[in-house]
Amino acid sequence: MRSLAQLVDDGLDLLAGRRFDPDLIGGNVIDLGHHRERVTALADRLNAHRSGRPKQAVVLWTSGYSAVTKRGPWVYIARGLVDALSDDAVAFVLAHEMGHHDLRHLSPTVMIAGLLGELQRMEYQADRYALDLARRAGFDPKGGLEALDPDFWKAEPDTAMADWPPRLREWVNRFRKSHPPLELRCEALRQALAAP
Repeated sequence: MRSLAQLVDDGLDLLAGRRFDPDLIGGNVIDLGHHRERVTALADRLNAHRSGRPKQAVVLWTSGYSAVTKRGPWVYIARGLVDALSDDAVAFVLAHEMGHHDLRHLSPTVMIAGLLGELQRMEYQADRYALDLARRAGFDPKGGLEALDPDFWKAEPDTAMADWPPRLREWVNRFRKSHPPLELRCEALRQALAAP
């Protein structure tokens, strides 16, 4: 049973997410076809192994390689990323975004700490969380290495985010710059995979 504090936090989370959702989606079309079906099935498997409120995966009809989340019950992933990755890798990406919720990285206090230099540490935590969640849900945890492969990300077209709403493009670019280098994130995942 969830505590009163958790229920209050859930309510605030939902309100904040509803305010942000229209800004995030902007003029983009949400994929309602096979991308959505695939990603929803992956998210459902992950949600079955989490204790937090289930997160709904939303596929944005954009060609970029990105996934984002904000307070609320949604995690967003670009169609371009879904097209390019295996189910195991997409599951890792979704689990990483869910991890930001479950590790409480999106609470106001933690976000202030993040702005004070903790963002990279939070990304490593979300990667490790995603690895563990993917394992529990029956995915190959090596999907994380596929999702974070620096060579994969170098193949993203320069114009990939041109079709993103301007506010979302600005927000994603700002946070991409705050993430640890992909090479270091892959190395941390390799070490975690090698650990007993």
